[in-house]
This record gives sequence, structure tokens and C-alpha cells, in this order.
Amino acid sequence: MFVVFYEHWLRAQETNKKYRDATRINTLEFARITYGKISAFRFFENVVPDYGKVDGPYQTLGVGCIHFLQNAVGRELVGVDPLPCITSIEYPYPFISLQIQSMGGSTELPSTSFALAACYNVLDHTESPKDELKEIAGIFRPGGYLLLECDVLSFCSLLKHHIFRIYNAAHPHKFSSKALCKMVTQSGFRILAVNSRKYELLHQICGKLFVV
Repeated sequence: MFVVFYEHWLRAQETNKKYRDATRINTLEFARITYGKISAFRFFENVVPDYGKVDGPYQTLGVGCIHFLQNAVGRELVGVDPLPCITSIEYPYPFISLQIQSMGGSTELPSTSFALAACYNVLDHTESPKDELKEIAGIFRPGGYLLLECDVLSFCSLLKHHIFRIYNAAHPHKFSSKALCKMVTQSGFRILAVNSRKYELLHQICGKLFVV
């Protein structure tokens, strides 16, 4: 259910690269996505204020701004993305310069070594989200944390996409919030908090796209 054809994944990567390149000159879009990431980090820090007690490096998947985490100062920061690596010239500090160009699920990062991983707007772009989560789960030290953000669709939106066979090149996967949470727990994680909205059940049935 959560695996797509390789050619679909390649098409998604091409679309994502065009979008990433466009954000270098579109300052408003760059500011919008940066604000979203910082807001997610602040939510995480409020929910788990003692996350910094776990020693070890931090990992980010995709173009991250994990430097904005208060406990990232002085840590080793490792970025992973299947797209060509980004240099500090192309993106200003503190946006991370990606160090590893690799598909998720096959980075060969050392096991039980990381204190935290930030997976922001990544899972629905991957070839196999389950493999992505499985590898992330394997790199954590005891007590490590995953900060996960992903677009999810309501039941009505998913039904519309299924009936009309709507295909989004950049997002080969489409999740409901329930399916996403189930996949996360099946990968060995325990969910501490979900950034839910008011009237959450109604949104899950017929609301607009949102993130958890």
C-alpha cells in the first residue's frame, strides 16, 4: 500500500528539485516553508522540553532547518536527501548543507547512534515510507526522538483522488492521519503528541489538507 513504482518516485524527485530550485529566488515561498518548519520545532520543544538530554547527533531528511532547535548547538548535524547535495552558498545559514545523497532506507547510517531525527515533509515523497521509518527507527539511541511532519488528506479528499485517479507528481503517496499514525506505531515508535486542530474528527472526514 505504501510503495510506488520507481519511475513515479523518479518523477517526484524531478518535480521536487524544480520546486527546491525555485525557492532560492522566491523569497515569499522560502519564508512560508521556513515558518512552517520552525513552528513544528517549537511545538515539539513544548511537548518534549527535555529532549536535549539524549546525547548524540541529529539527523534531518530533506532541506531542513534543524539548526533552529535550541539543543542543536554544538551537535553533529547530518542531512540526507536523494537530490544533489546543497552547499552553504545556495542556502544561507542556518539551513543545513546536506552531507549524504541517498535514498531513504539505504543510507547505511550507524545504528543506535542518533538522538533525534527530523522528517519534515518527506514521507509522502518517498518510494517506500515504511522503509524510511524502519531505517530511522534503527539509528536511534535509547530515548531518541522523531519529529515527523507530513501532509495528510481527509476521507473525502482521499475518496476524490481514488475515484478520479488524481495523480500528484510531487506526492506519490497520500495518507489519512489515521493511516499515517498507524504506520508510525507499526514501525516501532510511540506517539507522544499530535498537533491536532479544533473539531479534528470533522476535519478528518471532510476537511482540507493538513499536517501532523
